[in-house]
Amino acid sequence: MYKIYVNDRPVFLVESSEIPSFSGTEDLNTYVALYMGKKRQILQYLDLLEKSTEVERVILHHNDVELLWHDFKDCYQYLESLSGLVYNPSMNCLCFTAEVLGFAQRENRPGRNTRAGRRSRSTGRDGRAAH
Repeated sequence: MYKIYVNDRPVFLVESSEIPSFSGTEDLNTYVALYMGKKRQILQYLDLLEKSTEVERVILHHNDVELLWHDFKDCYQYLESLSGLVYNPSMNCLCFTAEVLGFAQRENRPGRNTRAGRRSRSTGRDGRAAH
């Protein structure tokens, strides 16, 4: 079983055999659906969670939960990050940085988002607007 939060509401990815363990979720604010193998279905439920405040949780199930998890991850682009914010249940903010996580600082490489690399196309080498 995988549990992912979208806008503070859980999305459960479970094997079909685990559905009976979710008894008591038959309310109108819980969506339970069999995953049919099309990523568009996952995107529709994620979109529903982002746009509707009435949906409290989504439970997607499939006989192969690893396939479901793989397809779920394919709906997102992986972005490597060396810092982040996490809130615990007491609403304390935890900040993680590259130093805390034990990563060495990376060199600026061509094409990376460096200060010089952020110039827009309409500016010249000196940073002035091109005419």
